[in-house]
Amino acid sequence: MCRLFGSISSGPLDLESHLVRSETSLLAQSTAFAKKIQKDGWGLASCKSGSKPEMVLSTGAIFEEKKEFNAAVTKASGPIVIGHIREASNPMNLPRDKLLRIENQQPFTWKNWVFAHNGTLKLPAETLRALGKYQKNMKGQNDSEVFFWLLMSQLGKAGSVKQALESSVKIIMNVWEDAPAEKKAEVKLPYVSLNFLLTDGKKLYAACKYDGYRPKTRDNWLIAVRPPRPLLEMCYRLEKGAGREAQGARGLVVASERTEPDGNWIPLHDGSLLEASLEGGAVKVGVEKI
Repeated sequence: MCRLFGSISSGPLDLESHLVRSETSLLAQSTAFAKKIQKDGWGLASCKSGSKPEMVLSTGAIFEEKKEFNAAVTKASGPIVIGHIREASNPMNLPRDKLLRIENQQPFTWKNWVFAHNGTLKLPAETLRALGKYQKNMKGQNDSEVFFWLLMSQLGKAGSVKQALESSVKIIMNVWEDAPAEKKAEVKLPYVSLNFLLTDGKKLYAACKYDGYRPKTRDNWLIAVRPPRPLLEMCYRLEKGAGREAQGARGLVVASERTEPDGNWIPLHDGSLLEASLEGGAVKVGVEKI
C-alpha cells in the first residue's frame, strides 16, 4: 500500500521533520516493513490558490533518492503540500516498465486540483468506461488515475467533494454489480481502500474509506505508533494548537501513518471525510461521515 502525507498551514511548518527527519517520517515509512517496501516512486506537490501546483515526481525508490527527496522537501512551500510514496498495485497486469512510467506517479493534477490515492480499484478498465468525456484525460495506465478522473467527473455535477465522492462510490459499486460472476470471483472485492488526499489550492480534503474491519496495523516497528489500529485508518494532527479543537491552530497535517511519533494524533476513521481550510490565519477543520 502507498503512504500519504498532507499539510495545510498559514505559516511555515517543519515539513522536514514530518517527511525526512523524524523516526516515523514518510521517508522512514518507506522501508519500515520488509514485505511492504515503498519502492515504486514518489511525488511531492506544493499548492496555493490561483497558482499552478509545483510538482516533483520520480519513478525511483525514495530511499535510494534521499538527496533528491530532501531537496524537494526543502523547496516545498504551502499553504498546502501533498506527498505520496508508492508501492504499486497492478490490477491492469502491466509489465513493470509500464507500471512505473512517470505518468503513473502521484500526485495527479488537473487544473487547480491535486490528488493522491492509497488503495486499489479492482476493476479499473470497466470503471474507465463510466467516465464519459473524462476518459480522454487519462495520461497513464493506473487504477488510481481512473479513480481520480471519476472523482473529477462527479465534481462537475456535484456541489461538494463529499457529494462527488458518494457518487463515485455508487458508480464503482454499480460497475462491480454489473461485472460477470467469474470476474467477481477472481478479484474478490470492488476496491481495497479509497483513501485519498485532495486539494483545490484553497482547501485540503482527506478521505478514509475502506469499508469495515481490516487487520490491526503492523506499524509497531516503533513503540510510538502503538496501540494497534485498523491497518488503513488515517490520522491527523493540529499544529501549534491544543487538544482536539482547531481554534488557534495555524496548521494541520494528515497522513496514512503518524509522521512524527509524538503529539495528539486524532484518528480519521473509516467512512470519514476531513475538510480543512484557513480562516484568519487559523485552521478550520471539519469531519463528516461518508
